[in-house]
Amino acid sequence: MITLANPKIETEINLTPETPFLLVSENPKQFYEFVSQMIKAFDGEESLFTFWSDDEKVTPSKFAEFVGNVFSVDFIEKRIVSLLYKRLLQEYNDGDFILQFNILSARISEFIQTLIATVDFSVDYTEPDLESILKICSVKPAKEYESLLECLVCYVNLLVELKNVSLFVFINLKSVLDDNDLSAFYHHCKLQKVSLL
Repeated sequence: MITLANPKIETEINLTPETPFLLVSENPKQFYEFVSQMIKAFDGEESLFTFWSDDEKVTPSKFAEFVGNVFSVDFIEKRIVSLLYKRLLQEYNDGDFILQFNILSARISEFIQTLIATVDFSVDYTEPDLESILKICSVKPAKEYESLLECLVCYVNLLVELKNVSLFVFINLKSVLDDNDLSAFYHHCKLQKVSLL
């Protein structure tokens, strides 16, 4: 369980997957202050918000994700694609893919050598590695959703899988999802063992 503390909030906030926590501020200045301080916490700066696991202060960016604007959720931002490549490279190293890759690499080299033999001057080339092939093939998370709820569910699944995220902090989520979609989203996060603020 993660505990969130802020000296301007009387009680500590216990974040668990079973119960989403809604922090509501009707005062616009206070709302701005809370969001600004939360951004600072995620950026690793001094902040009024502190995150605790048992009695140890923890850095939220290591286990949590901050979503300040649900309209800007991006599945193919560089950070996520890098996490995907890292995961695929790990699967490659841990799995039985070396033989298949060697066959593919040999065929690519044979094709390149045949192609460059058609010109009358020396040509250099680099043997492809797996990361190069992933980039050439534009491997990236697919955007397969039709609603904001589906988008957020996919985003949660993606970051739980790639970054092991256990907490999401959303700003103004209740402004863009109706009660039925919120309930469905809360239920999904509970099944994924993800806490919500």
